[in-house]
Amino acid sequence: MAAWVEDLAWRLALPKPSVDLVQDEQVDSARTQFDDSERLVLKLEDRPGVDATWYRAEMGQRLVSFVSILGVLVLGVTAGAMLAEAAILVPYWRSLAPADFFDWYAANASLLVGFYSPLEIASVLVALVCAVLYSAQSRSGRWLWWVAAILSILVIATFFVYFKDANAGFSNRAIAEDNLPAALATWGSWQWGRVGVGCAAFAASVLAIRTGTATDRS
Repeated sequence: MAAWVEDLAWRLALPKPSVDLVQDEQVDSARTQFDDSERLVLKLEDRPGVDATWYRAEMGQRLVSFVSILGVLVLGVTAGAMLAEAAILVPYWRSLAPADFFDWYAANASLLVGFYSPLEIASVLVALVCAVLYSAQSRSGRWLWWVAAILSILVIATFFVYFKDANAGFSNRAIAEDNLPAALATWGSWQWGRVGVGCAAFAASVLAIRTGTATDRS
């Protein structure tokens, strides 16, 4: 009994935190949190426009990456289409009799022009756009894109140098039937040359995007 009384007396003698002390501690904690938040705001205010500048730069890089991938695809499709014409169409033409070839070409010449011309023009445009964008951001592959653009222009130039008159001769049946095999052989040689230029443009675009990507990662 005496021990229980002594324990009760000891518990009653302990000091109890006052309400004012608890409130003071809560106020101090809230003030500390406010000060920390204020310092964070001041740090952000010391660097105006940092987030906006970073966002614009990031979006610019993503845009260039997207356009460059599109450029590689367009150049690849164009080179593949020219290769198909040289490897499939020309041998087929040479297997036809002269009268059958002239009939076939008269019926399909507009389809060929309507298919290949947009591809070749798109290749030039997208290569030029990629070259300008890469140059604006000083990316490592910019000169390769300029090479791809120049080669794509050369592909179109061959049309005005040779193919325009040759195709007109096919459409108008202006070539003698005896001379048609030699004319088709010459046409095929020019086409293979154009395939080589188009493939070189495609290869330059692939190297450009690989070089630019490697630079971004480093």
